[in-house]
Amino acid sequence: MLSSCICFEIHDGGETLIDVGDCMCSRGALLTLVPKCEIVDDVLNVVVRMLTNTSERQRWFLPTSIMQAAIDGRSMTSGNMTSIRNSYMRTKVDHVTRIYQPMWCDRHWYLMIIDVPQMKLIYLDSLRDPHEADARKTGMLRVALYLEGLTLGKTWLSGEGALRPRFSAFEFEEPDVPQQEGSSMDCGLWVAQ
Repeated sequence: MLSSCICFEIHDGGETLIDVGDCMCSRGALLTLVPKCEIVDDVLNVVVRMLTNTSERQRWFLPTSIMQAAIDGRSMTSGNMTSIRNSYMRTKVDHVTRIYQPMWCDRHWYLMIIDVPQMKLIYLDSLRDPHEADARKTGMLRVALYLEGLTLGKTWLSGEGALRPRFSAFEFEEPDVPQQEGSSMDCGLWVAQ
């Protein structure tokens, strides 16, 4: 799947097999693409980078570092935030239409989509579990609040009178999606697709 989406750069004598700018995958990371193995975030970050490079500027595909910072309740360095803003958040916040964020909770990947025009937090999960849904949605709210905090200030807006989206006030939507087998560990592949 990945080979059809991104250019592989093989480094002779090294472990880095995929290099797409600020995202790299080692041989070990790519070995997580085997059945019944947890896909590591490096693989998803390469997919995020590839989608960012080929998508409309109004769509943000965010790396897992945003989710990790939001869940852990920590701030990013100004250098990291500048790099993420320049690389992934390529339009003003009042012009963004959709935000895609891979999410991780209790050894499981799922996808959060923020649909700005519809004011929805879309929860896509290939292994829905009613006992885990609250924790996963809480993670989504943390990311929404984190993004609101990151996008404070006039530099994030297109001009005077522009309104900043209040992601954390959006309603949840849970579309029916095909479900994986409980022991398959296919959630990472599912999120990448």
